[in-house]
Amino acid sequence: MGGNLAEEKSIKRCAAIDIGTNTVLLLVADISGDTLNPVYEAQLIPRLGKGVDASRNIAPDAVQRVADAVNQHLEDIEQQFESMPVTITATSAVRDARNRQEVLDQLYHQTGYKIRLLSGDDEAHLTFKGALTMVDHYDENAVVLDIGGGSTEIIAGVPDDIKFARSLDIGCVRFSERYLPSLPADEQAIYDCAMAVRNTIAENNIRFSGFGSQFIGVAGTVTSLAAIFQELEGYDAKLINNVQLSSSQIEAFARKVLSMNVREIEQLNPAVMKGRADIFPAGLLILTEVMRYGYFRMLKVSTGGLRHGVLMESNAHQANESIAT
Repeated sequence: MGGNLAEEKSIKRCAAIDIGTNTVLLLVADISGDTLNPVYEAQLIPRLGKGVDASRNIAPDAVQRVADAVNQHLEDIEQQFESMPVTITATSAVRDARNRQEVLDQLYHQTGYKIRLLSGDDEAHLTFKGALTMVDHYDENAVVLDIGGGSTEIIAGVPDDIKFARSLDIGCVRFSERYLPSLPADEQAIYDCAMAVRNTIAENNIRFSGFGSQFIGVAGTVTSLAAIFQELEGYDAKLINNVQLSSSQIEAFARKVLSMNVREIEQLNPAVMKGRADIFPAGLLILTEVMRYGYFRMLKVSTGGLRHGVLMESNAHQANESIAT
């Protein structure tokens, strides 16, 4: 069905690969106007940003892991689909690295693709648009939270009129290395991590008054949380989208996870916790502290995100160029 749809002139099939601090994500989607229909998604976890918070450099072996992951996604596209436009972006880990240009050059040499390095603001705007493409309904000035490995984006507004967007240097890999290097976490480490989240929000003058009361979360922490609460055997975007969890449910679950070791966390859901168990507690702490700070009582989960926004932006630019010519 997807292949037949893609043959229509009004529908374009394209792919986005998102190089994050922890993951390299692939999305293949059909786009028609303002509608995005995911056709295929895949995740690899090479953890590019391991140690970047402390050293501010990306190690050669980490770059190689990411290059291998990108090439695996490209091979996946080639084997399963006909040729299509592919956009590859990189975010916090590369952005923060002193050797970022060397990393970008090496990735280009090994993959054949130029990597678009996003600024924090670009990442926030694109994530917001992508998040809203995958939820059924959203309020005006809804707040979107994207907890990444190296940074966290907070955005509010509507797709064509973003009122607020901020990228913060808090992320589940960064804060795991900085505050929660061993699990179970002790009370002082939990307190220090939580206060660092709250202080970073305050230092960036983020005020949630005037935004909508709807709070939407994207990325691995919240989608894994939704999968665990529904007792899914793996990742199923259709079942995860639009799941709603209360702040009290999330806080109680976060306390439980913070008292576990890595192996126990993995057993919560081996499929979704693979490569994520050691950073999941920090992600949950970031989530709970943002919700407390903004007095948000409910979380709505979206499987949309940066790569969805990248494809929507790319399609809009192509449409505008067609009109201009």
